[in-house]
Amino acid sequence: MSCGVALVGWLWLGSPFVVIAVISHDPRLLRQVAIHHTRCLTAGWIGVAMMCLGVASMPSLPGTLMFWLGTPLAGLAVWLRRDDDGGGGGEDPDVPPFDWDEFERSFRAHVRRRGPSRGAPRTPTAR
Repeated sequence: MSCGVALVGWLWLGSPFVVIAVISHDPRLLRQVAIHHTRCLTAGWIGVAMMCLGVASMPSLPGTLMFWLGTPLAGLAVWLRRDDDGGGGGEDPDVPPFDWDEFERSFRAHVRRRGPSRGAPRTPTAR
């Protein structure tokens, strides 16, 4: 009997992943999670805490109930709020990437063209 309960407990640890899969494949559920993001995130982290506390006090009835209820709720703790730009990486597509090698070559050429400084020396000298 104990081995069967332990097996079911280990299988139940996969329930957050089932919740994540169901939500991510249903546009209506995904929209509801986006609308109620803070509530879902809070419920998910409460579920994580219930799962951990339930495992710690598993032989008791309250611990078992906390584990069985908190584990699927933990699947709500993974959702992130998408930015307004659609989550495209945050870079502006109109701005070309900066070529640091070209910048360094241009800077060195500018310094060579300018020649030595006519003013005070840059490094202190002994008198």
